[in-house]
Amino acid sequence: MKKIIALTAVFLLFSAIAWADGAQDLLAGRRLREEDRPQDALGYFTRALSDDNFLLKEYALFEIAEVYYSKGEYAYAAYKYDEFQKSYPQSALAPQVKSRIAQVDQKIRPVKKVKLAPAELYRMGKEYFKQKNYEKAEELFLRLAREYPRHQLVKASLELLGRAEYQSGKLEPAIANFKKSLTQSPNARKLYYLGRAYGRRGRYFPAIDYMRSILGKYPASAYADDARYYLALYYELTDSPQSAITSYLGLLNEYPNSAYADEAIWRAGMLLYQRADFESAYKVFSQAAKARAGEETPKCLFWWGKLAERLGRLSDAAGVYYYLADRFDHTYAAYRARSRLTGLGYAAPRAKSAPAAGTELSGIKGGEDNDREELEAVMEKWENQRQSGNRDDDLNLRLLKYKALMDLDLLDYALGEARVIIRMTGGVSEESAQLSLARALHRVGEYGIPIRFSEGKIKQAVLSGKPETVSLTVWKLAYPKGYFEKVEEYSRSYGLDPYLALAVIREESRFNPRATSHSRAHGLMQIIPSTGKILAKQLSISPYRRSKMYEVNTNLRMGIYYLSGLIKRFDGNVALALAGYNGGPVRIKKLVNNWYNGDMRNLDIDEFIEFIPMRETRYYVQKVLGSYYEYKRLYE
Repeated sequence: MKKIIALTAVFLLFSAIAWADGAQDLLAGRRLREEDRPQDALGYFTRALSDDNFLLKEYALFEIAEVYYSKGEYAYAAYKYDEFQKSYPQSALAPQVKSRIAQVDQKIRPVKKVKLAPAELYRMGKEYFKQKNYEKAEELFLRLAREYPRHQLVKASLELLGRAEYQSGKLEPAIANFKKSLTQSPNARKLYYLGRAYGRRGRYFPAIDYMRSILGKYPASAYADDARYYLALYYELTDSPQSAITSYLGLLNEYPNSAYADEAIWRAGMLLYQRADFESAYKVFSQAAKARAGEETPKCLFWWGKLAERLGRLSDAAGVYYYLADRFDHTYAAYRARSRLTGLGYAAPRAKSAPAAGTELSGIKGGEDNDREELEAVMEKWENQRQSGNRDDDLNLRLLKYKALMDLDLLDYALGEARVIIRMTGGVSEESAQLSLARALHRVGEYGIPIRFSEGKIKQAVLSGKPETVSLTVWKLAYPKGYFEKVEEYSRSYGLDPYLALAVIREESRFNPRATSHSRAHGLMQIIPSTGKILAKQLSISPYRRSKMYEVNTNLRMGIYYLSGLIKRFDGNVALALAGYNGGPVRIKKLVNNWYNGDMRNLDIDEFIEFIPMRETRYYVQKVLGSYYEYKRLYE
């Protein structure tokens, strides 16, 4: 850190007045923008930008563009973003600016603005396609075809145009363009996307034909295992279970290293289970122990154990459950395996403990001092590794910017500079900076990004069999105790385990009190308006209006009360209550009546969950229960 301070001191010596003015204006503008006074903020940002010696001019220019964007003045915003891109192409803000330009393009720039050459239209279309901006890519490829219908690049663009349309859900034009492209130069990729487009349209028989064509003509292509898997799936969707089973098993024999292996085992095994061919299903699920591990592998192993029980092979079942609980610890299937081991009278393997490295995350709120300290620690570690050797001018300038941003407490911008510095020099892992940001967001009650950051790391570690390598800090970022004081209060009032309430909130809204689903469910516990109206009456919430469901206290009280009532309604069966919470209690009760004559004592809960006809509800129950087990394990 001493070198950074020394460099900064030299800079400040020559530009103290300009720095003071520019920094003051930048901070004043930021404050006014946060107070929703964009027009006032604009004046300060403009003044900061006019200071030629101000080190952070690029941030002032970015803020100006952001003000125009927030005001809906997209033409002015586009001009400023373009100016930024030309003036500061290597800025730490460059990715954000690039994303903004794409957003502005969609809002204001017409398809035909100026006359562009065919090669330029094609190049721009490919670039947008790479960025996954499929609508813009489609726009440019169509413009190419319209303006230069006989140009050779029109033919070259047909496949990419079809794929862009496919990704945007425009399946009929995608099918037409894939067919045109196939007549020019057939290959496995085009056949695959054409088949998938037909499949997504629900036209399974032509989809089957194209998948079979790939296997016949291109059995060694990169798309052959994909074709084998989707061939099986489309057979399954056309009520041809035997053909589906044969194709799934064919994938395992022909492409044993396929990424679809675990999914193929799962689907083939469950089809055999549904046909009551338990011996064959047992053999299929047993292949999961040797096949490439994937997300479905733990479920396959669990049902291998379940079938061993059904077939009277209890010691074999215990061995499978033990292996599953040990190898895939922290998965929902592993928790169920532990429960079955206990039921069979066997001891479960010892749980793998996470290292306690890192700061404990006890509260919702936290101070910026902690965030500063953590980011500074990351950079200090980098400095210690970089003490020898000369730095280039660009790196020196970035170090100055980083320090200046830290001095101004602009931690979000400082983090961006830190990431670039670390990436440039191959020093401390960039993940350290990402973890700093995740922890900072967690402290101020913003949980979505920290959950996303940590969840991916946990998933990777669990599938590799090394969950104990993930620190306790990361686990707690993945499973936060947001709003816990109120969650605990209402849970105590209505007789609910507060960790079950946390698990529901995590899976329903990621702790976002303003969350709204496609089905118009509201708030932390995602309550639909009709249910909210009934609950308001039962809880004497008056006056009541729909917007109250976005209030943290009201939403938590309603959701916890409702879930508690569902558990009582289903005789204490938490899994059924969760299914009712997501899919509707009347619908779930009807399934119990149809399948088990209303007698929940004879209900096989694992079987019931797997055969819930609503896919979303089926996965919802498993996700919430998995989160519930993690909360209990972390905090009890």
